[in-house]
Amino acid sequence: MIFETRGAVGEQNIEEGMLDGADVLHAACGIYTRPTIVEMILDDIGWRSDNDLVDCRLLEPASGDGAFVVKAVDRLLRSFAAHGHAPRQDLLAERLLAFEIHADEATKCRAAVTQLLIKHGLMQNDAEDLAANWVREADFLLSPLTSRSFTHVVGNPPYLRWSKLPAPLRTRYQQVLPATVAKGDLFLPFLDRGIEALKVGGKLGFVCTDRWKFMGFAEGFRNTRLLDVDILQDRAIAPGEAYIEAATTYPSVVVMQRRGAARKPVRKANIGVTLKEAGFEVRVGPALGCTDAYVLPLERAHEVEEELLRPWLSPQDIGEGWIKKTSKVVICLYDDDGKLRDIDRFPKAKAWMTRYRGSLEQRSIVTKYGAPWYRPIDRVSVELWMQPKLLVPELSKTPRLALDTSGSIPAHGLYAIRSTISNAKTESLAAYLCGGIFAEEMSKIAPKANGQYFRCYKTILEQLVLPL
Repeated sequence: MIFETRGAVGEQNIEEGMLDGADVLHAACGIYTRPTIVEMILDDIGWRSDNDLVDCRLLEPASGDGAFVVKAVDRLLRSFAAHGHAPRQDLLAERLLAFEIHADEATKCRAAVTQLLIKHGLMQNDAEDLAANWVREADFLLSPLTSRSFTHVVGNPPYLRWSKLPAPLRTRYQQVLPATVAKGDLFLPFLDRGIEALKVGGKLGFVCTDRWKFMGFAEGFRNTRLLDVDILQDRAIAPGEAYIEAATTYPSVVVMQRRGAARKPVRKANIGVTLKEAGFEVRVGPALGCTDAYVLPLERAHEVEEELLRPWLSPQDIGEGWIKKTSKVVICLYDDDGKLRDIDRFPKAKAWMTRYRGSLEQRSIVTKYGAPWYRPIDRVSVELWMQPKLLVPELSKTPRLALDTSGSIPAHGLYAIRSTISNAKTESLAAYLCGGIFAEEMSKIAPKANGQYFRCYKTILEQLVLPL
């Protein structure tokens, strides 16, 4: 089976605009792996010099300047020497394949590999030929690749929100890649294609965000491609441990092995129903974009028209089963019909928000989409939040929640759970979950950020099981 490409991007076939895309991707994603992590992952997948690698084949989907490739080549040559194989070009040529979309980084990678091969005794011409064969200046996601043809896949895939991709490249990916992975985040199709490239029994090792485990955009991946592998390791590590440069993502080292046959989805014994199945909805608090422009301390509420203000709650206001007394209010600029109000009708609110007009006007919702300068990113609808709701901080050392019946507007860092059937059901859920049960159950299913904070996203909350 060949991955369909419909026009691969490579040295001889780079579509107009793609070079700029490569520069954008490199600027956003060019964060490289520390040598200690490279060595550890190569050990984890079995690409070791004490193993006979003469019949093995390694794939690196995004080589950068060669952190994984150089170490892998060094181990390959040491393996050949240890097991009595002559380092012939015909034997070596098929052992490794790496992709790198950025021309300068691909050149650096080939140069480093060439120098290493010469150090191991190869002639310069042979070394250059091997390096050119192994390291291709091409986009892994758009290149032809035979499935189930590699024994090892390794690397540090790029991590970038789908919406941040250069538009021509995003469109191309959506034309070529499966719909289950052409969304959410760029790392997902790298993981999907890496698994597809594995032979039965082959191993993949990535230093990678763990968002594939719980984010909604990865649900299709979990229900299809993930069934092809067993997860041998999934260990969270600190960004400073993983990457040479500073990074804000929370990575993990994941090792997967290709199964002979895909697992069948396993349905748990019917001992309960999930929150979603029980008729509860989960909604995140509205994103404002420049919180200071919309949120006021209670003691300054008189500076804005009273009819525009509602109580506002932040994650810090939520305890286990209790809520702090409201200390802030938020400006609600949408009327009961869901229409944005005219700020000129509210001179006090306009005066308050004008202080932040410079920041507000720089937001993409204004510059790109032409929204009025005072519009929040999400609609802040009073009616939507009036019903009783359980509020859950997105990040917390101990998962916690509390029932709000005040009609307060939650911050974007809070998730709200409410029944779509009746307010009484919401209140009954609060009575059941408060007092430790919520923390106990969420600690079983919620991922951790950097090993410290539980991450209670919508997808995870919907998986919470309630007794029948």
